[in-house]
Amino acid sequence: MHAHMRALVLGWCDGMQHMFAVTGAGFDLASFFVAHPRALFDVLAFCLCGAAGQLFIFLTIHRFGSLTLTLVTTTRKFFSILISSALMGSTLVPKQWLGVALLFAGLLWNIRLKAVAKAAKPKSA
Repeated sequence: MHAHMRALVLGWCDGMQHMFAVTGAGFDLASFFVAHPRALFDVLAFCLCGAAGQLFIFLTIHRFGSLTLTLVTTTRKFFSILISSALMGSTLVPKQWLGVALLFAGLLWNIRLKAVAKAAKPKSA
């Protein structure tokens, strides 16, 4: 996993070098940021938040497993939908509520199966 992450980061670095050195588009970007310094702050804040999010995803998978990550991200998306619906004044139709219920029932069932399987394993002394 670490080798894949390192390859991805190096690939992005190569892409940025290509953008600046070969295509010249990087210079247009730099001049835009000179003209609009607030945009640079916003882009850097966005990058920092994205990097922190990826770090938390990696750490959650590494420490708790992919099922827990699935539950966390699905729960986050569900609450985002609920908050968005409340703020925008829209509602979920019964079929959408059924989908939400089925989704969480499936996730909770998988968690239960994992807990039962873990409890059934013999403990080594």
